[in-house]
Amino acid sequence: MRTAFWQCCALLILTMLLCAPPGLAAAQEVTVTEVTLQDTQSEATAAQAPTPVAAEFGEGGTEPAVQTEVPMPTGGLSLDEAIARALADHPEIAALRKEYQALQSEAFQQGRKPNPAVEVELEEFGGTQDASGISALATHLTYSQALERGGKRSLRETTARLEAELSSWEVAELEYAIRSAVRMAYAEAQSAHYELEQLERYRLLVQHIYDTVAASVEAGRSARLELERLDIELARLDLEIASAGRARRQALRGLATAMGLTEADFEAVQLPREDLPQLVELAELEQAVEGLPAVARYDAEYDVLNTMLLLENANAVPDLELFGGISRLSEINETVFKVGVAWELPIHDANEGGINAAYHRREQVQYRRDAARLALRMELAALHGQAEAARANYLDYGSSLLPAAGEALDLTEEGYNYGKFELLDVLDAQRTVLELESEQTAALVEYRMALAGIEALLDMSLADWAAPAAATQVDLIEIRPAADSGNTEESNHE
Repeated sequence: MRTAFWQCCALLILTMLLCAPPGLAAAQEVTVTEVTLQDTQSEATAAQAPTPVAAEFGEGGTEPAVQTEVPMPTGGLSLDEAIARALADHPEIAALRKEYQALQSEAFQQGRKPNPAVEVELEEFGGTQDASGISALATHLTYSQALERGGKRSLRETTARLEAELSSWEVAELEYAIRSAVRMAYAEAQSAHYELEQLERYRLLVQHIYDTVAASVEAGRSARLELERLDIELARLDLEIASAGRARRQALRGLATAMGLTEADFEAVQLPREDLPQLVELAELEQAVEGLPAVARYDAEYDVLNTMLLLENANAVPDLELFGGISRLSEINETVFKVGVAWELPIHDANEGGINAAYHRREQVQYRRDAARLALRMELAALHGQAEAARANYLDYGSSLLPAAGEALDLTEEGYNYGKFELLDVLDAQRTVLELESEQTAALVEYRMALAGIEALLDMSLADWAAPAAATQVDLIEIRPAADSGNTEESNHE
C-alpha cells in the first residue's frame, strides 16, 4: 500500500507540473478606457520617437551597435565633423544604451508566469501513547499554482517595455545636449578667430598711420607728440592681439573638451560664409520646438503612465490560487485526495489609492509638457530678440554710420590736398572709420553668436531653414592711404 501511495504522489506531481491550467489567468479582465493625450498648445507634427538600440533578451554582453570611426579632419574642423566625433564614443551614451538593454531584460522577466509550489507536510507523529512513533503519521503532498487575473502579467510586461522605450529618449536628450554644447563651443571658436583677425587688421592700418606720421615728423611737418600717442596705441594693440590669441586657443580647447577630447588635434575651425545670414521669423522657429526631445518625450511618458493606470486597475482584481494534493493516513492505512481554490476578498483594500495616484501622475504629463514647451519658447524668444538687436545694429553701421564716416574721410582728404586740413586731421578721420568697422564687426559677431544659440536650442542649422538674404550684404568702407606728402607740397605750392 505504501508503494502505491508513493507512486501516486510521483504521478500527481508530474501531472501537475506538465498540465498547469494557464487559461484561467485571464478571467474577469478589467476594462479601463484609455484617454489620449491632448495637445493644448500646438497642432504641429509630433517628432518621431528615437530609434531604440536593438537589444533582445539573451544577447549577453554584446555591444548595442557597431561603432564607426570618424575620420580625422585634414584642414579646418567643420561643425559636422565636430558633432560626429563628439557623439562617436561618448561614455554616457554607451551607459544609457546598456541601461536600455537592462530594461529590455526586465521587461522579458515581467512577462514570466509565476512558478508553482509543492508543499510536503508530515504530522501526527512522535507523540505519546497511541501517537508515539509513526503509527499515527499523516503525510500530505500539496501542489499549488497562483493564477493572475485581470491581465496583470501582460500589463506588467507592456509597462516595462514602454519604460525601456522611454529610456531611449534619455539617449536622445543626451545627444541633443552634446550637439548643443558643440555648436556653442564651435561658434565661440569662430568668434575668437574673428576678433583676432579684426585686431590684426586694425593693427596693420594703425602701423600704416604710424609710418605716415613718422615720415611727417622727420620732415618737420608734424609734432612728435602724435607719434608718441601712436606708439602707445600700437603697444596697446599688441597686448590685445596677444590676449585675443590666447582667447582663440582657449576657445579651441573648449571645443575639444565639448567633443570629449583631452587635447585639441585641430588648429582651426571652418569659418561661415561672408554674407549676413537671414533671421527666420520667431513664429516659424517656434514650430521646431515641438520636435525637441524635451517636449516630444512626453508622448512616450504618457503611454507608460497610462499603462501603469491600467495595471493599477488590474491590481484591484483578486488573484486565484488553485491547489491539489494527496494524503497518506497511516493510522487508518488509507490514501485520500484533495483539491481547492483560494482567493482574496477585496473588502478592506480595493487599491483605490493606487488607482488615483496613477491617474493623477498620468494627468501631470500634459502640464509638464506645456511647462517644457513654455520654457523653450521663452529661451527662443530671448535669443531671437538678441539676434534682432545685433542684426539691426550691424545694418545701421553699414547703412548710415560707415557711409557718413567714409564721406567725412573723403572730404578731409580733399581739403588736405588743398591745404585746408592738417595730416593729423586725415589720420583722425581714418581712425574713426577703423573704429566704426571694429564696432560693426563686433555687432556681426554678436549676431552670429545669437544665431548659434538659436541653432543650439533648436538642434538644427538655420542655413537649412532658409537661404541667406543677399540683399543684406554690407560692404565695408575702404580706407585709402593718406595722401603722399610730396604731392601735397606741390599742391600747396601751386
